[in-house]
Amino acid sequence: MLKKNFCIFLFLILIALVKVQASSDDKTIIYRTRGNYNQLVPIRMANEKTVIATIPIIEEIKAMKEEIEPIVLNNGFLLDRANININSAFINMTYEDYADLKQVPELSEFFKLIIDDEPFVDFYECEQRFTTDEINKMIDNKELDMNCQQLVIKKPMVIEKNQTKIPFGWILVMLGGLSLIVWERKKNK
Repeated sequence: MLKKNFCIFLFLILIALVKVQASSDDKTIIYRTRGNYNQLVPIRMANEKTVIATIPIIEEIKAMKEEIEPIVLNNGFLLDRANININSAFINMTYEDYADLKQVPELSEFFKLIIDDEPFVDFYECEQRFTTDEINKMIDNKELDMNCQQLVIKKPMVIEKNQTKIPFGWILVMLGGLSLIVWERKKNK
């Protein structure tokens, strides 16, 4: 009886593990970056961003070149197809260039190739798969956060035509400097 219960217990654990694996494959990752990294290769970093966790396999990139670049969505969002995560960084190498490599560079070389280790302005992780039409509709209706978990919210500094936006702290520093200059001039007169 004990042996039978143990076998059933192991079987249930195996089923649970299979479900966990399947659910992680069914996630949808939607993101925006600070720059145009659409054709650049992402690598996964450890949480503290001091260690490279995984690097792409050249043969996989060769086989999937057209299927690995992100899909462009509305409002600058991208749909991941390269299995990135919140700790991904981008290297200064396109998928095409990476596929042409004869061998994978040393890890120390990857650190030199990183162009942005904090690339995400927005990063959403959805527990289910959505079509691009469904995602674009969520983006247009501002409903991404209703259907997905938002992991990153960083608003890029926007500089509009003929206008420069300066952080408030710098404005105070500049005003303080100007008032010091005016005070010095009055003092010397």
